[in-house]
Amino acid sequence: MLFSLIVATLNRTKELEELFHSLTKQEYNHFEVIVIDQNNHNMVEDICINFSTKIHIQYFKVKFRGLSKARNYGLKFASGNIVAFPDDDCVY
Repeated sequence: MLFSLIVATLNRTKELEELFHSLTKQEYNHFEVIVIDQNNHNMVEDICINFSTKIHIQYFKVKFRGLSKARNYGLKFASGNIVAFPDDDCVY
């Protein structure tokens, strides 16, 4: 069973790294992470690139802001049987 984790992020780079780090430690690794980057900088893209060899990440840079709008946008790319919406500051 594949999980799709849709993460909308804004102004949280350190926290996003902590989330990704916690995901690398999971025994169950049948998941994809769909990142919707709402920032004006490229730091999130760099973080995604750094973790892309350890976890499956799809990265999307958007020009709009809004949690619900970003989550709905991410749903277009989800291929999992189960979809979850972790915040960018949570740790698993």
